[in-house]
Amino acid sequence: MKTASNLLRNEFNVLKAEYSSSAEEISDLLEDAEFEGIYSDDVLIKAQQTLVAPKDRLIAELCWLPELSRQQREKALQVIKESDTSQVPQQIDHFPDLAKANILAYCASEMEGAKAIILSLCNCWDDLDLDALTNFINDNRKLAGFPKVSLAQVEDVVSNICLKQAITAAASIWRSGVPGFLMNSIVEKELSRKPESTFLKNLVREYDKNSEKDLAEIAQKISDAAEKAKSAGDDLGFHIQDIDGYLFQWDEINQPVQLYDQSRGHEEARSKALYQELRALSVELANEHNRFEASLQLSEALLRTFPELESAAEILRGDVTDLEDLVEQEKNNRILQPLFEACDAAKDAPLTPLKATLRAEGFSERSEGVIGEIAGSLQRSCTKLDDTRVAYMIVRNLCLYWNNEKEDPEAAFLLIDGLITYAGNALESEMSERLSEDRATLHTNWKMGELESNRGNKTAILRTLDDLLIYAKPSEKYEFEKLRNDIKKQSTKKYIKWSIYAVIGLFILLSIIDSESKKRTSETKYTPSNSSSQQSVSVSSESMPPVGTGLSLTESQVRYCIFQDKRLDFMRNMLSDNAEISHFNRLVGDWNARCSNYRYLPAIMSKIQDEVAGRSHDLQLDAQRILGK
Repeated sequence: MKTASNLLRNEFNVLKAEYSSSAEEISDLLEDAEFEGIYSDDVLIKAQQTLVAPKDRLIAELCWLPELSRQQREKALQVIKESDTSQVPQQIDHFPDLAKANILAYCASEMEGAKAIILSLCNCWDDLDLDALTNFINDNRKLAGFPKVSLAQVEDVVSNICLKQAITAAASIWRSGVPGFLMNSIVEKELSRKPESTFLKNLVREYDKNSEKDLAEIAQKISDAAEKAKSAGDDLGFHIQDIDGYLFQWDEINQPVQLYDQSRGHEEARSKALYQELRALSVELANEHNRFEASLQLSEALLRTFPELESAAEILRGDVTDLEDLVEQEKNNRILQPLFEACDAAKDAPLTPLKATLRAEGFSERSEGVIGEIAGSLQRSCTKLDDTRVAYMIVRNLCLYWNNEKEDPEAAFLLIDGLITYAGNALESEMSERLSEDRATLHTNWKMGELESNRGNKTAILRTLDDLLIYAKPSEKYEFEKLRNDIKKQSTKKYIKWSIYAVIGLFILLSIIDSESKKRTSETKYTPSNSSSQQSVSVSSESMPPVGTGLSLTESQVRYCIFQDKRLDFMRNMLSDNAEISHFNRLVGDWNARCSNYRYLPAIMSKIQDEVAGRSHDLQLDAQRILGK
């Protein structure tokens, strides 16, 4: 078919023929046109041949200005020759739809991306009256002596005209210099007005064809940058920036197509493939190279670029959330590293001089040796952290280590008491309450040892009981006061001895700190001779350790790490969709943050490994429940 937009070269215009012109009249018009000499003989002869051949004539009839009178046609030609083409839509708004579409398509062919022209052209194709067109053609053919046409013939030619005009409009958009921006605004407007428009469908597909070369070049640049990024070298940030820039270029061009496909319930294929390639790179950077910040930057760029890919956007939102957590953890670990190292040094240092320092100088940056290093590192960490609780928990963990592993509750008490005094009002109420409870328990552990070593010395025992009352919890204070009063009243050594042993038995059965810091279950416990009660400790209790590396974990915390690792192994073989994969990745990230590097007693590890063998079925069921299977 001839170019539908070439209105002035239409055979009716070339020969100045009417829709009702007969073959004989057309021959006369040919002679007149030859005399005028405006067109070459070849053009004129071809025009005559078209208008006397019934099938070719139909194309010329529909591509010209159907349903317009001679006066209207003359006005239309004057408008497009003399007027500013941007004003044409208003001047021909009352014209029949197909005639108006032919005029607008001609204007689009002569302009560079006229948005108003193209939007008006879209409107023309909404409700084309094909019956009226068929009747108009047949009425004039009857006068001209040409055979009638069927509605089906008209429909076929009009369908081809619609496609040709979409090609013309797409070419005009690409000549504009900002094709993506212009096309996106047109697609958004038309989707809100008439999303099922055939002309819009044709326009999007023709625009997409025109974009193939540019998109192929951008995709190659992205692939090249992604290949360089896989090495995760020092220049990784530059490669991610390059990819981000190329994605912006891609989206500028391809977004209208993505938007249209999304409205049809589809995902644009080339963008989907590009997303999959780059998400694989993001996962590789995070999982194999621990380059969480670069992975986050790439995931955010993908989410900005492909929100129209709904399944991809859902996964990317999960990726961004997970990576933000990992970046924050990585940042916090860098901030906390000096504090970790200072506390590790304190674990290996002799406690006697450290206790002397804590008594003489307290806990501050000005304290000597490792105590001063811990306090200084704590202060510097707290100024940089959004949540300072983890910094205090690291020092608390050192207290627990001294109490549980070094069996020196006095050193643990002096450190935590100094920590509370040093922090003062900077502690949040929850953390202050927790450390205060720890201090009370550690103080009791320390003084209960003194109580045992001072038995037989009434004065020393009473002094120790007075000390115990300073930090005693309400439930303990009553027992200490009762014992102190009994000692003062009674003089028989036997009764005193029995009372002391009863209290020692009571408090040794207390938890050392809380459920996170229980001593090893193999620790020797004192039980009064007239009591048959025994402490019951669950062999399978789990407690989630805090975030951090190099921490000394309790038995229940080690059990969590080992059991959760086994659950993750089971889950890895159960994953069946993107949502489950995203949830699994978050669980792995959390496990890495808590359990990737910790300290433990060999005996505890051996014991828990034995438990795993007997709990395999239960852990597999746990994995299924976590995934909602």
